[in-house]
Amino acid sequence: MVRKARCLFYIWKILKSPMQLTKFMRAALLWRSVAAVLLVLCGALTGFAQDRSSPAYINSAGNAGVGSCRAGKWGMVSVRLTNPTNSPVRVTSVLSFDRQSDVQFGRDIWIPPRTLRTTWYPVRAPEKAPATSRIWEVQSMLFDATDDSETPIPAPSGEMWSENLIPIGRDHLTGLIVDRDNSDALRELVWAARLSRRYAKNYAQLWLDQLPRTAAGLDSLDHLVIADNQVLNDPAACTA
Repeated sequence: MVRKARCLFYIWKILKSPMQLTKFMRAALLWRSVAAVLLVLCGALTGFAQDRSSPAYINSAGNAGVGSCRAGKWGMVSVRLTNPTNSPVRVTSVLSFDRQSDVQFGRDIWIPPRTLRTTWYPVRAPEKAPATSRIWEVQSMLFDATDDSETPIPAPSGEMWSENLIPIGRDHLTGLIVDRDNSDALRELVWAARLSRRYAKNYAQLWLDQLPRTAAGLDSLDHLVIADNQVLNDPAACTA
């Protein structure tokens, strides 16, 4: 009874004073806004958790091969996907360039249950690069190909397309295949050779454990320096 009486007393004081009433209404509106924001966040988190029950991109167009694509040349992109389900899935990853959206590149990918998988596939850049930018804008889309239905799989954010950026390759690009322990000295040698031809110092580093498996991954290169005989132990890289 005492607490109830005190509560009624405070309400009476608020209603009696216009200034106190205004403060009370402002505080009530503030708490109402905070509660609404919290409800929206909880709903978004719940939807995100639900979306994570299907395969999804972690990275839809990462660097692979020489790490860039020159206009009109072949290159490579890497994709990293997750399968949080208890069953293996087969998905199709599709990529298109913003400047050439009617041409698509892709690959079927099998992902074991509850695993992450990284793979790659070749792409060919448009014939003409943007004049005021050093990047390609690309869009990727994921399809469920387990039962050959090719059903689109939305991203966790709810969007159908995943947007990404790929560096535009430079002209007169030199690739360097070298062991990690000897990279510093050979990098300076490549720099000296390029500067003697009045080229920029930029070059593409190709580590022995990350060599392209097809010739498409080297199409953007004008020169290739092989500074380690361990590459002979990689038949696919030698073929490329």
